[in-house]
Amino acid sequence: MEQYREHKTEEKEETRLQKLLRYWEEFQKPENQRSFELFKRQLAKLLKRIVPKKFQAEGVLGFEDPALTGMVFAGLASLMPFCGNSLNIAASFDEPVVELLLNVKGRVHIIWIASFVVRLLMDKNIRRLVKAYLKNR
Repeated sequence: MEQYREHKTEEKEETRLQKLLRYWEEFQKPENQRSFELFKRQLAKLLKRIVPKKFQAEGVLGFEDPALTGMVFAGLASLMPFCGNSLNIAASFDEPVVELLLNVKGRVHIIWIASFVVRLLMDKNIRRLVKAYLKNR
């Protein structure tokens, strides 16, 4: 029984690899490259509109593994030039703790998200890719 499970897992991995290669081949086509550029432009516009105007985070954060805590805080330190004084989080290397107070202020309109989706679906190649993905899912 165990051998059957291993064999079935190997078959799944092969099919995942084959799917990935098939998606990569589709992505390399010039018409899909244009569609990807459209997606990037539309996503940039959407993110520009919905990014919070004000952001503040305060609290204490820690994980069981002190190394993981250090890596997370290294990532947070890379955000400091963008956040300024609005990020005030202390590290707890002794115990796992999550005590955060987030204050986010901004605007998100459903029409922005709907127009993003509609503009993408107006592209024939994106519609074709979505249909193919949903069919093979």
